[in-house]
Amino acid sequence: MVRQLEITTQGLPMEVYCFTNDSNWQRFEEIQADIFDHLLVASKEFDLQIMQIGLPK
Repeated sequence: MVRQLEITTQGLPMEVYCFTNDSNWQRFEEIQADIFDHLLVASKEFDLQIMQIGLPK
């Protein structure tokens, strides 16, 4: 599930929610890495730039 947040001067923030029924921590980390690998590769197909910013404190 993807949620678009309010647009900022830095671009369009998005939250990505993913769920798995595997509770093994190592497998969870592998699944998470696979999802982000896919997102990074797919972003290039649409000429999008990915950046990570910290949450406000």
